[in-house]
Parts: sequence; C-alpha cells; structure tokens
Amino acid sequence: MDFDEALRELGMDADPGGDAVRRAYLRQLKTRKPETDPEGFARLREAYETVLALREGRAAPRTRAEPLASPAQAATPEGDAAPGSQDALERFRAEFRALPSEAPPDVPVEVARRAVEALPDVAEPWQWLTGALVAANKLPEAVAAYRAAYQRGHFAFLAELAQRFPRELVVAEVDLLGRQASHDFLWKLAERLLDSDSPVLAARCLGYAFLRMGQKPSEPPPPSAWFAQVVLLLHSHSQPELAVAITGRYAGWLQAEGIPEAFKDAESAPLWRRAEQLNALPEDFSPNLRIVLAHAAVGGDLSAAREALLALLEHEPEETREAVAVLRAQAPDLDALLGLSTQPLPEPDRMASAWRSIQKALGTPQGRGSMSAVFILLFFLLKSLLGGSASSSGTVERPVAKEARRVAAVLCSRLPEAGDPLCGRLQQLVVWGADHRCTRVQREWADVERELDARAATLDANDPMKQVALERMTSAREEFGRSLQFLCQ
Repeated sequence: MDFDEALRELGMDADPGGDAVRRAYLRQLKTRKPETDPEGFARLREAYETVLALREGRAAPRTRAEPLASPAQAATPEGDAAPGSQDALERFRAEFRALPSEAPPDVPVEVARRAVEALPDVAEPWQWLTGALVAANKLPEAVAAYRAAYQRGHFAFLAELAQRFPRELVVAEVDLLGRQASHDFLWKLAERLLDSDSPVLAARCLGYAFLRMGQKPSEPPPPSAWFAQVVLLLHSHSQPELAVAITGRYAGWLQAEGIPEAFKDAESAPLWRRAEQLNALPEDFSPNLRIVLAHAAVGGDLSAAREALLALLEHEPEETREAVAVLRAQAPDLDALLGLSTQPLPEPDRMASAWRSIQKALGTPQGRGSMSAVFILLFFLLKSLLGGSASSSGTVERPVAKEARRVAAVLCSRLPEAGDPLCGRLQQLVVWGADHRCTRVQREWADVERELDARAATLDANDPMKQVALERMTSAREEFGRSLQFLCQ
C-alpha cells in the first residue's frame, strides 16, 4: 500500500500533518472493528502505519488479518489464550499499541470491552478492561468488571477487587477469599476492611486467616503488636464482642504454638494491657467512652479524647461518671491514659464552656445540645484520631509522616501482586523515618528498591496495560522516595 492509497483508506484526500491522521484512524475504527471486520481492520491498520512510517522515513509495514475464533474456542482452562484465539488477541494488542497517548479515556475502555466480548474466557482482556475503567475513573463500572471477571473463573480479579475496593466486598466474597487466599493476604485484607469501616467483615476475614494459617505456618503471622492494634480498632468500631473473640483466637494459637509469652514483648505489652482492659469492661459500659478510649489507646490525640470526655460529661453526666468510676477501679492503664486519676472531673460550668467552644468549632448553632450533636462531635474527633497516629505520649504525628504513609499506601496498591509483603516494609520505613532513624531508613530503602526492581521486571513492557501499570508504579515509587527524604530532613 502506497502513501496515496493509505490516505484514501483513512478517508483523507491529503495529509495535512499534525494529528489529523490519528483522528481519522480513530473515526474509522468505530465501524471497522477487528472482531466484526478483520480484513477491514487490517487494511485500516496498515494504512495508519504506512502514513506514520513514510512520514518518518521508515519502510511501511504490512498487517494481515485472520478470522476471529468463537468465544467457546477462546481460552484454555487456565485463562490463557487458546491457539485459535491467539491471532485475535494479538490484533487487540496491536489496536491498543496503536492508540495515541492523547486518546480520550473512553477509547481504551471501548477497545477493552470489545476484547472482552470476543474473548471472555481469556484473562488479559479483563485486565485491559478493569485497568481502563479505573484509569477513566469509572469506578462503579470497574467494580462490576472485576466481579464479572472472577465469576468467569479468573480468581485473581477478586483478590484485586479486595485490594482496590475493600468497601465493596460482600460476605460471600470474603468467604470465597477466606477459602482460597493465603493467610498473609487475609491479614492485610482484614486491616483494609477495618480502615474501610467494615469491622464485621474484617473479623470474618481474620477468622479465615487463622484457619488458613494452621499450626507451624511457613509464613509467620503479623507480630503481636499488630493483633493488639486490631483488637483496639474493633473496640473503636463498637464491636467489643468481636474484639474479645479475636483476642481469644490469637491467644489460643499462641498457646498451641507454645509461645504464650508473645503478649509480653516490650513492643506489644502496653497495647495488650489496654486491649485486655477494654475487653474486660462490662457489657453496659458507655459505648461512646469505649470508642474514645480505644482510639486513644491506639495512640491518638489525647487532648481530643479529653475534649470528647468533656462533651460526654455534659450530655451524659450520670452514665459517663459511672463509666469513669469503673475505669478507675478496673482499668488502671486506660484510666492513666486520660489522666482521670490525677485530674478531677470538671465542674458543670467548665464542661458547658468546653461544649460551647466545641460547638463553635464545629459550626453547630448554640442551644442545639441534643444527643445527635454528641454523635457529630464524636465522629469529628474520632476521624481526626484516625487521620494520623501519634506516640503514646500524645505527640501529634508530623504532616510529612502522614503524607509518607499515604504515599506508601499508594505505592503498595501499584505493586503487581495483591498482598505483596513489601507493603508492610514500606510502612515500616515511614515509622523509622518518623522516629528519625534515618540511617536505617537509607539502608533498608536501598534493599526495598532492589525488590521493587524485581517487581517491575515482571511487568511485560510490550503489554499496553502492563506498561501503564509499570509507569504508575514507577511514579509512586519516585514519590515515596521523595517523601522519605522530606521525612529525614
């Protein structure tokens, strides 16, 4: 095909330069699809490549088409393309490669949808579709595509759905993951579910993780301090029964392994004392004060917790004073955490003044001192506690540390495999940086970068969607490296 023939094939009389050829190609592509008109698509593709090649002084390539395989012939049981569908898959790959970088987000979505329709039993088109939908910010459609893919037999898409959209999981999906995923993946998923305000599903996931781990696991479970924080977070979600149940499961596993002293290591012992004291509080203990205590015990803003206590004393004076008396008698660590034994409870006029100042900060009109206002206050305070951790001394975390944790989570989501153990190491680097242990950060970051290089090597640069994934991972990696530098300045 010569230059003039190529222009006619693209519906053009002359080449005006610029991106007119690309626009003509995309316009013709709407009616000359590879699965319905393979020969027409081959001519269109050849014409497009011919114009580009002759513009650049290269030899013009030639594209040939083969008939598409039927969906029934499209895949092997493992989800790889069967021999009869390989040509169709290659044509879709070529179509993706031909898309210019400036193409609107809907264009790769449309190509991926056609690929899925033609090859529903092959995993790669589903990867294109889910990736394109996420890139186009069509998140509800992306969730639906992930579900359709795993229901087609591609289990990895359920794991990726859990990683990307934990809030969207339902009980049946957690059960399916619990029966098939590794315990290491399930621990991380439980943490994501807690962060997504899904404590019941998180506890269900933890139960499966214990079953999958069994005795003498080849991969160790998270450290004892991690379990203590999970128990405290369950209390912070008003789930004391689940917190007690998880404590019992973990203690039982430690006993069976012959390591019951794991509760008493220097890092986890203070957290476990607080968790066990929360576990032991009476069933009728003030649920609002339990939430405040749980967040403070994890390492939140103690001054905010004191403000929440003032509000509760203003609007639930009798119940709150009784709860404080229980703390003083039964929970010395929690009592000391808020300084209840060393500081007398404020008088009513001081409490009213504190409440009015909090109302003003929240923009709540004076005189609306109803129970709903208390819940608004608690939500505000607890969200601020969740927004950043701090040391047990009450020192608020630096903004650069919060940003580093956020970027670490983004980089984790960009790794090729769900539940990658590198995710925990990224967060540990942030912890060391926040503690100014920068020599160790530099040493460990060099090792993590080598691991990231290994992950990047698994992404096929010839696959358009995996190329996009590689670029995103590289960008997040560079941003995380910069955040570590800021943290150690």
